Amino acid sequence: MKLSRALRGPLARAAGGWGSCEQAVFASADDPDYGALLGALTALRDQLAKRPREDLLSLAGTPAETQRVELPPPPARRSTQADLPPGDWVSLVRLQWESGKAGWTPNQDGLPRRNVDVEGNPLMLGGRRYATGIGTHAPSEIVYRLDGRYARFSALVGGAESGGTVVFQVWGGDQDDRNDKCLFESGVMRGLQGAKQVDVPVAGVQRLRLIVTDAGDGYTADMANWAVPRLLRGSGAGGQ
Repeated sequence: MKLSRALRGPLARAAGGWGSCEQAVFASADDPDYGALLGALTALRDQLAKRPREDLLSLAGTPAETQRVELPPPPARRSTQADLPPGDWVSLVRLQWESGKAGWTPNQDGLPRRNVDVEGNPLMLGGRRYATGIGTHAPSEIVYRLDGRYARFSALVGGAESGGTVVFQVWGGDQDDRNDKCLFESGVMRGLQGAKQVDVPVAGVQRLRLIVTDAGDGYTADMANWAVPRLLRGSGAGGQ
């Protein structure tokens, strides 16, 4: 069972897996979720041993029943993000926002969430799970003080709740928001229907604003996720 693609794909390469996902889902085979998946596959194998598929009964007692099956090499790692240029990329989650507002939260604190969606569940976009990012709910605005230290901003964005409609925007401006410009707008995105890549220059930007609107139709079911948000540190820039 440990050779199953379902187990090897999301397991980190350092732990003997393929590391096929954007980020390792299981850092090691000791992960409780890995163990649960292994247990489910093992139970399925045991059930099939007791009640074999009828189309395989003809193999019983033949060499084909016990032959060793060689797995093909792991497939090339898929990525939903465009290839990013090399450089000193910093996870936005490591930085403290200047202000953060979510239009709805279960406990009514109105704050976005780090590394989970706004309900505290794993970050999901387009059916894939991401380890890092920001979960929020329209109408939302998250502001970061960049002070001109970074060159690019990259992320994956998408609606995170069935039935919702949201629009993502990235704005950059001066310290007091003079010359504030829209650097990216996603257009209307429907919940649970894929993701879009954000990759914009932010050289010279003092304040970065990450905005999610309700697309003009009310904010019901408008959960939204910023997955794998990163900043490329500018040449010679210091700081975090």
